[in-house]
Amino acid sequence: MKTEKVRVEDIIPGPIRHPVLAPELIERIRAFKEVLGDVEQCPIETTIENFQRDMHPEREVEVWERIARAYKDFITEHTITEFRTRCDVLEVLLTGGDDFDHPSALTVEQIAELKTS
Repeated sequence: MKTEKVRVEDIIPGPIRHPVLAPELIERIRAFKEVLGDVEQCPIETTIENFQRDMHPEREVEVWERIARAYKDFITEHTITEFRTRCDVLEVLLTGGDDFDHPSALTVEQIAELKTS
């Protein structure tokens, strides 16, 4: 499969497939957003709307819950408190770290550890 980079402003959102999400699913969304705190700054309303567009929102929430768990475990284990470094942790978790080319306080070993999370 070929990977293609697209500018964010060129992405056209898909249709709302689920006008209403179950209250339990919304609570799970709020919970992972709480864990990711200030490093994932998308408003909760937009996040919920994005899940309404997903074909299988439950599965997508599960993915984000795993990301949030890996993020929390990593920053706790490594005592990472600096905002920029926490942002880098999330970036590596989201992208796999393949295009991670800017300076960071994360070590090569830490990036490799995150890639296996």
